[in-house]
Amino acid sequence: MNKENFYDLKPRQIIYLRFSDAWSGEQLRPFRVGRRSHSKKYNVDSLKLERLETMADNKQKGFKVAPYILRCRGGCVSLSHGDMACSLRGFSLVPGELTKEAPRVVYPNEWL
Repeated sequence: MNKENFYDLKPRQIIYLRFSDAWSGEQLRPFRVGRRSHSKKYNVDSLKLERLETMADNKQKGFKVAPYILRCRGGCVSLSHGDMACSLRGFSLVPGELTKEAPRVVYPNEWL
């Protein structure tokens, strides 16, 4: 994901992310884009992401789950789950509601 794609994301938009982390390996998950924030001290823009599969269950049960966060630092976009780093492998924009068809995944230039 590049800087332009990061700034094109709008709140409540549905996206698919392909990422890998230390706990569960590589995954392709749907997310809803949340709140955008900016840190003046570190000059970092952030986007909060909510996992769609667990959002309703967690609210009913009262669980607090660490959010996924996209951060843009100097033109580079990174992903984290709470304070754990994740490797962002690709993303796909899904307009409107989730569909059952497979998303088109866009990989960074070095992966093509």
